[in-house]
Amino acid sequence: MMGNDRTNIRPPGFRREDETTEVFPLEDAAPAPKKRRSKGCITMVTGPEPGALFVLEDETILGRGAEAQTRIDDQGLSREHARITRHGDHYSLEDLDSTNGTFLNDRRVTFRTPLCDGDRIRIGKQVLLRFRLQDEEELEHAQQLYRSAVRDPLTDLFNRRYLDERLTAEFAYACRHQTPLVVLLLDVDHFKRVNDNFGHPVGDAVLRVVGATVGKVVRTEDLAARYGGEEFCVVARGIQKNQALVLAERLRITIERLTIRFDDQDLKVTASIGVATLVGSNYDRVEELLAAADAALYAAKREGRNRVISG
Repeated sequence: MMGNDRTNIRPPGFRREDETTEVFPLEDAAPAPKKRRSKGCITMVTGPEPGALFVLEDETILGRGAEAQTRIDDQGLSREHARITRHGDHYSLEDLDSTNGTFLNDRRVTFRTPLCDGDRIRIGKQVLLRFRLQDEEELEHAQQLYRSAVRDPLTDLFNRRYLDERLTAEFAYACRHQTPLVVLLLDVDHFKRVNDNFGHPVGDAVLRVVGATVGKVVRTEDLAARYGGEEFCVVARGIQKNQALVLAERLRITIERLTIRFDDQDLKVTASIGVATLVGSNYDRVEELLAAADAALYAAKREGRNRVISG
């Protein structure tokens, strides 16, 4: 058995006078996590752009007019239909004397009303929105997901899937309201030669430039999409055949005047465009309208390219 030496046995918390303790300054401690501020957003459930995500500002006007911060191209909406306002970390909704009303969770909004996460907002007759509160990281992720779902990664125009969905909806709307609807199909002439002579990176650059040009020339309310390969599609609501031909010719001339530089060389391209117009009930199905534009496009190619043909 050991002796009675208990010098190394001390009760908890006991310290000799000659001992020192290490002190850690407060500034070395890990900072408290910063509270992430939530931002409001609305997602379109039904309407012209299902799945579209809109981030709310301190004051956001919803409507179909150009002055609305969140512009929704639906004829059932007033130009300035409703307003969502931020109050610190909270939001409220009010109707702006719209024709078809604003509804919150199926109850008509008659005065400024607070919004809660998950609320359903219906404006007009067929646009349904979902209000959400998300922190900036979640919101950025949601925006990226939506963009990747509807945008072509090369040209940043809308992709073929989104085009098919919107064109079907626009066709139904035009037939129901007896308004004209135009489809333009555009094809870059001799694009295979570009890839064969200069390589696919140059071909991709041509498609990016042409896609950006198409997006700039068309109206804000028009839909511009990559149809596939070197083909692009424009869907224009509410314009007559002669106006459609003016739009198509403007596109053709603008592309013809492009100069695409690479490795100190200049590359010029042209495009052929086919136009088809729905007026009244001249087409029974959306596929027929699209096929008419496609036939007009191939007629433009047969007749020498770099031209507009109407079906």
